[in-house]
Amino acid sequence: MIDRIKNTFAIAGLIHEIWHYLAARLLGFEARLYCERVTIICYGDSDWRELAVALAPAVVGWVGFIVVAGILWILQIYTAALFAVVPLTFWQLLLLCSDDYHQTWRQVKG
Repeated sequence: MIDRIKNTFAIAGLIHEIWHYLAARLLGFEARLYCERVTIICYGDSDWRELAVALAPAVVGWVGFIVVAGILWILQIYTAALFAVVPLTFWQLLLLCSDDYHQTWRQVKG
């Protein structure tokens, strides 16, 4: 059971890092994807693109939540729409998006 939980977190963490990688490549950064992290090489001053890369997995989580909750709400499955908060919480907290929020805050704050 413990191994299954560890594997779930490893897969979720890799998905999280893949979103960082895709955002970095889309925005023109040189990036390398490793199983435990993404290395992004930035040249020049930091700008809005670095913030976009840092927040990419969190944005995907929020958009996914809004789409799922909206569909459930349209189908008048209100209880299920409220329970859609669980995947959002999973994505935002357990997939380490909270660390991305802190990193972004430190970067914006200076």
